[in-house]
Amino acid sequence: MFDKFTSEANRVVELAKRLASLHGNVGTEHLLLALLNEDGDGIARKALNNLGVTYDLVAPRTWRTQIESQSESEFKEVPLSPRFKKVMEGAIREVLQLGEKSVDTEHILLGLVRLGKEGKAAAILTLLDVDFNKLRQETIKLVTEKEQMRPAPRPPRPIATIKRDVRKLLSQSGEALAPRKMTGDELQAVIRSCRAKLYLLEEEAKRHDT
Repeated sequence: MFDKFTSEANRVVELAKRLASLHGNVGTEHLLLALLNEDGDGIARKALNNLGVTYDLVAPRTWRTQIESQSESEFKEVPLSPRFKKVMEGAIREVLQLGEKSVDTEHILLGLVRLGKEGKAAAILTLLDVDFNKLRQETIKLVTEKEQMRPAPRPPRPIATIKRDVRKLLSQSGEALAPRKMTGDELQAVIRSCRAKLYLLEEEAKRHDT
């Protein structure tokens, strides 16, 4: 399930598992706490913080596990709860709906919101007077802002320029293969270099068809 997740999203999932290691299963409350423990400028944590939800507020309301004082050997695998799996499925749906390629922490948070009032995370958020619609709106707003900050991709070079580079590369490769004694390793090196450069030119040419 987690092969299409970003490294940040995978870290959140792994931390949720660690938080739940002394409990019966990995629940939505562990996932919420893991999102709030996210490093850097993660959108999920920022959206929650903007609505007044912090790690210190949520932790006492969760089955707190002091992972800092445990050694790695003390952790044990626990099953994922049905609601946890629903959140992951909801996160994937959010990715498809937003037209993105992989699940990040903001999609996990949106997956939590999709559950509505189901689960312990929802109960904690309700105790903190969080409006689920506002949480979704805040998350989408931050996603949109992130997209707007990304630099626009460079347009592909003209086809004529790419064709010129292909001809030049083939000519140079031909000169490298001019009649002379070569070892197998030398020949492989020429082929690898040519193939790598042709691949880049091929990918550039593909952009004209998308």
